[in-house]
Amino acid sequence: MITVSELAVYPIKSCRQNVVVERFVDAFGFSGDRRWMVVDKSGKFITQRQYPRLVRVEVEEQNSGIVISAEGMEPLAIATPSIHDTSQLLVQVWKDECQATGAGSEADEWFSHFLGIECRLVWMPDTFLRQVDRAYASTGDQVSFADGFSFLLISEASLQSLNERLDAPVPMRRFRPNIVVSGCDPHEEDR
Repeated sequence: MITVSELAVYPIKSCRQNVVVERFVDAFGFSGDRRWMVVDKSGKFITQRQYPRLVRVEVEEQNSGIVISAEGMEPLAIATPSIHDTSQLLVQVWKDECQATGAGSEADEWFSHFLGIECRLVWMPDTFLRQVDRAYASTGDQVSFADGFSFLLISEASLQSLNERLDAPVPMRRFRPNIVVSGCDPHEEDR
């Protein structure tokens, strides 16, 4: 029998995961998942691929926004921008251009200091529709700042199968899944 063994969200794209027991689903996927993102000065997304230090950033979700912290950095509370916020800008995730709202100069300075580059923290407003690739979804299906889909599902069996072929095993969190399942064959989640 296939069962869910773990649920996780990533409030800021590429920052540390938050394991959860339950989560509401909204139009973007799990509520709050990858709705925040760090971008460079040109508006292009920044991830752990270029800046592995991002995984050290912890994100505590609160009703009014988030609190970010990392070793050597003072924690910073950041309010979720309102729909009336005027600091709108266009940002890029892969080939998609997305509408975003700036999180403010304090957040920008915090991340710029932490990463050692000029960058900004942005929020995807509820009003923006980032269409999921129509080859895999219906018109109107949307995604947050995630790489391409509202949910990432992986099975423990698939990871075990991969690790049997590697010299050094990798942990599940390396794939940044939202849903981990057990009780199935490797790659059964592909179907």
